[in-house]
Amino acid sequence: MLWKPHTPNVIVFATAGKGPNEGGSGLVQLAEQSRCANPPLRANIVAVVSQYENGGAYTKAHLLGIPFELMQAPFTAEKYQAIFKKYHADYAMLSGWVQYVRGLETSKVINIHPAPPENFGGEGWYGLKVHQEIIKAFQAGQITETAVCMHFVDPFLPYDKGPKFFHFPVMIRDDDDAKSLQKRVGSFEHAWQSYMLNLVVHGVIILEQTNERYYIVCKYPDIKEIIPGMKEACSKSWPKGKEKKGG
Repeated sequence: MLWKPHTPNVIVFATAGKGPNEGGSGLVQLAEQSRCANPPLRANIVAVVSQYENGGAYTKAHLLGIPFELMQAPFTAEKYQAIFKKYHADYAMLSGWVQYVRGLETSKVINIHPAPPENFGGEGWYGLKVHQEIIKAFQAGQITETAVCMHFVDPFLPYDKGPKFFHFPVMIRDDDDAKSLQKRVGSFEHAWQSYMLNLVVHGVIILEQTNERYYIVCKYPDIKEIIPGMKEACSKSWPKGKEKKGG
């Protein structure tokens, strides 16, 4: 019998919107790109999680025939671990999820962010606000481009500050406003999200760690020369978050 590689199971966490038709475009792209004849994402999307019971993520999951899970506050480690166990998940993809993720391995949780997280990330940095701040910085002459970025999620680091392994630059145009920039950046998010997630879930991009630091490693060294942001990612390290003791 020929050996067949394990097809990873991925849970998509997507806040989307409260309304039944609001948001969820990222999870649709992930699902569709896992179902192509020659899929960019060779993984099973086994569940969709949202905090809104009848919101956009629920609608999209129902239309796609993917099990839906409602997760509401408090967002505890036990809840995340229970959902992972229920669906035999290998990875979590945060596609518009704005809650802290607890109780899962950093190497198993991936987030996508529509801007360079170093200067345009953190708690509350999501949706149109990100692009409004990008436009302000552009108009002030501080930047000429934004980016689509992906990173691993350490539960004890601030929002968007985990080890970054992907940075795809997007030029800002003179006639851009926040909405036009959001639309263009979103198109690049949809195009790259599945491709880069596929490299992670199949062990091409690897997160290694010591007691104090994280390191990004490419299984095939030549890849870091062609994937945007990968060469820089493989040349540095990130501090690990520290769990707070006590109350």
